[in-house]
Amino acid sequence: MGRITETLIRQKAEHNEGLLNDLKEVSLHQLEIEKIEVLGKVCRELEILYLQNNLIGKLENLHRLKCLKYLNMAVNNITKVENLERCESLEKLDFTVNYIDVDELSSLRNLEELEHFSELYMTGNPCTDFEHYRQYVIGILPRLKRLDGEEVTPTERIQARQNLKEVEEKLEKVAAECRARKEKERAEKGEKVEEIDMEGKERRDHISVPAETFADPKYGPEERTRLHKEMAAQREEGRASRDKTRAELLTDEAAARIREVEEEKARREEERGGIFGAVRQKNEGGWKFAISEDKRNVIVEIGFPKFMSTSLIDLDVQPSYLKAVAKGKTIQLCFPTEVHTAKAEAKRSQTTGALVVTAPKLDPSAPVLFASTSATNEEEEKKRKEKEEKERRSRLKPLRSGGEGGKDDFRKIVKKKGEEEEEEEPFIKEAKPKVEKEVRKVEVPDDIDLSEVPDLE
Repeated sequence: MGRITETLIRQKAEHNEGLLNDLKEVSLHQLEIEKIEVLGKVCRELEILYLQNNLIGKLENLHRLKCLKYLNMAVNNITKVENLERCESLEKLDFTVNYIDVDELSSLRNLEELEHFSELYMTGNPCTDFEHYRQYVIGILPRLKRLDGEEVTPTERIQARQNLKEVEEKLEKVAAECRARKEKERAEKGEKVEEIDMEGKERRDHISVPAETFADPKYGPEERTRLHKEMAAQREEGRASRDKTRAELLTDEAAARIREVEEEKARREEERGGIFGAVRQKNEGGWKFAISEDKRNVIVEIGFPKFMSTSLIDLDVQPSYLKAVAKGKTIQLCFPTEVHTAKAEAKRSQTTGALVVTAPKLDPSAPVLFASTSATNEEEEKKRKEKEEKERRSRLKPLRSGGEGGKDDFRKIVKKKGEEEEEEEPFIKEAKPKVEKEVRKVEVPDDIDLSEVPDLE
């Protein structure tokens, strides 16, 4: 029989990239599940939950789903409505074809305090045979708007409230008769469940369950569960028989090739821990690494060699782990919390060659587990930075003219604090020599009167 596990939920949450913290809807139908579990721990934001056509016999472990609006429990083994009082946002319930009988019809009162609850489906349950079933349900659930697909009219609501006391008295009598009948049936059967020998004469070659069987009162939850287990055993036996026949038909060479492929597939799945399973951490290259985090990001630093080409590094960031392959060697590390893969960034240090991956947390409120790095502490980080600065300074050649320490040494343009200033030689500007103007004598003809021409100074 099936179980609800975190791995199963991740597989069914492919539309949400396998993330569970903000998952709004999930469908877990037709998986032969017998118990509700895990959902309240890993999917607290769930709004729509499909669990129809399973073997669930009790409503439980749903009290943490405060955002749940629609729960589909059709075709299960439910006999009583319970443990839903704390699902504050619940609006719609589907209990079609279950085993809620008249003696447990009053358990619907557990939904009375839900402020948003407005739609209920009970078709196919034994309790619907009660003459005043609809009137009773409308009377105890004042906020109900639709029952079994039909709208609740104001007239029905008023009449149901007026006749509620009388209907409750009739229900108590019918419920008492129902309980007495069940006690008598259990006594006759001796509360024993018949076991069918799958290898004996009672083995059935084919089992089919007609739809009308669910309405048969003799066909109870125990019988339905037993029949499903028998069908599952037959399927498993048929699968094993087919595999055996196929193996006999294959040649030794083909069988060896198939085994090789299956072993390779199993190895890859083991490396990844399953498609969405637990991560198997590894460091084949022996590289130093550090994992740290703050309130918003998870930071992973892997110390790849400085001169290794970035094109040789293959990086894969998943919600729960990081995988990097360099020169055929794999390093796989688990994140302390789930991250946003689409917003992750990867950078390569030009100085040390280290690969730094920064991924935002999916849930910023998650507790910080790695406040400091696991491979290097703060003192080592400080020494590394000092070494980088020293190497950078050593690569800078002094710009000078006329020799180091000379008067034209450009390193002395800016004086350090506390350093005495040297006297500088006064800058003497050489004067330009005066150039005497050349005087040219011009001969003036005798017939020109120069008496009115002023003398030149």
